[in-house]
Amino acid sequence: MFLEPSSRAQSGSSRKKDVPLEARLGMFERTKELRKSGLSYSRIRTVLLEEQGVAPSKSTISEWLQGVHEPLGSANRFVAKPSPELAYVIGVKFGDGSINRKGHSRRIRLQAIDSEFVAEFDRCVSSVLESDRHSLWPDSKRREVHLEVGSVLLYNFLNQSWERLRSWIEHCEKCVSAFPRGFFDSEGSIGHMGNYMPTTMTLPYSNTFRGCS
Repeated sequence: MFLEPSSRAQSGSSRKKDVPLEARLGMFERTKELRKSGLSYSRIRTVLLEEQGVAPSKSTISEWLQGVHEPLGSANRFVAKPSPELAYVIGVKFGDGSINRKGHSRRIRLQAIDSEFVAEFDRCVSSVLESDRHSLWPDSKRREVHLEVGSVLLYNFLNQSWERLRSWIEHCEKCVSAFPRGFFDSEGSIGHMGNYMPTTMTLPYSNTFRGCS
């Protein structure tokens, strides 16, 4: 639980506040630093309130420092390590995949007629997240298969420009080959965009993927 000082007149009063994951992770690291400096839980909380305007409760600080809980909460753990699976996921993102947000929720979504394609995307995204495979569900009316994965960290990673993601795509020959496979496996490469890459990817495509077919 996170609290911020209340605007009410009562001295020392506070109220609950939703805190984005990035801020929670920052406070988690800062909490560990302050504890190593010898500060008590109460003093750690006071410092965080002064620095951030919001702070976890003393019970949350205790659970963090004892390893009972981490600030990731329900967010899937993700570390951006180069791999063919991650390059494939990036390729699908630039094709038919979509990422969206609702409040603090972040979701990676895919829907396609080809169930084998959706299953392959699930295999790759599950490998990237080091998680169990996800449930696919059919849409009989549209004759599609849907997949939705909730991960704040992966969402933030994929929600970057081509230029910022390029080093993960060009990491090795396997990654270079996996990216266009993900892109062209997606129905978006033909059904929604025609036979061309997005404008922001035209030049990098010709440089990166020359001779990898």
